[in-house]
Amino acid sequence: MQLFRMEGGGLIMKILICCGGGFSSSYVAMRMQKEIEERHLENQYQVDFLPFSLILEKIEEYDVIMLCPHLKMALTKLLNEHTLDKPIYLLPPRIYGMMTLDAIIEDGEDIINLFETHHKNPVVFPGEENLLRIKRNQSYRKTYGRIKPMDIRVFYSMNSDIHFIRETVFMKEQGFQNEFDEIDEHCTFVVLYIEDMPVATCRFYEKEGKWYIGRVCTLKEFRGHSYGTLVMQEAERKLHGQTDRLYLNAQVRASHFYETLGYKKTDIISDDEGVSHVLMYKEI
Repeated sequence: MQLFRMEGGGLIMKILICCGGGFSSSYVAMRMQKEIEERHLENQYQVDFLPFSLILEKIEEYDVIMLCPHLKMALTKLLNEHTLDKPIYLLPPRIYGMMTLDAIIEDGEDIINLFETHHKNPVVFPGEENLLRIKRNQSYRKTYGRIKPMDIRVFYSMNSDIHFIRETVFMKEQGFQNEFDEIDEHCTFVVLYIEDMPVATCRFYEKEGKWYIGRVCTLKEFRGHSYGTLVMQEAERKLHGQTDRLYLNAQVRASHFYETLGYKKTDIISDDEGVSHVLMYKEI
């Protein structure tokens, strides 16, 4: 975790809290800064506030930026217009109203680490894609435990880790018989590891001038943490600049998952071992 260096060589984590006008976040930041001083933590942490309109001017001065929840649309617009190299996090409504210094510090540390792993804004904790459904009122690590070390790797040929995930999910769990095909011979594969255990994967490939993503799956015991989303996003990142449209054949029962990632259905339906699939696409 890279933090700001103070004069004299010490490190300090600088947290910026923003709201629309700066007024509600100003009280929160002042309260937390006062607690920092009372606990003699000035050489470790700093919490400031600014109105959202000034974020581009000051972003380089901070390690992590936390926004009040009503700024979701404004943040989407900002990220469409600018590439920001600092982690930005939308505070869930419940947490914003009950923030404690310890929760902000612990979440801030984890947000920085997540951003350094995925380089994607806004930063989202595993399983917390929907702000309105987040019910915790303390830090993520105190609620769910520390985020386990995660690593996303790209491979240019089939290996035993990919084989294990797909055999477990598609053959043993879902009952497919013909899981591995000739397409695997010229695919690129993405695999997500938790503490060096392979838990999610997908593949992407070119066919007749079009790029496809497929075989997206996560081991059952690791679902609910957005790992499927993360391998999809890594595949999309790798294909950025090579094509302006991606395709995939989704199981109809799973098509809503892909719609949440921006994919749209076509009218083309196919059958794979008795399971209906729909062709979907996404502009990138």
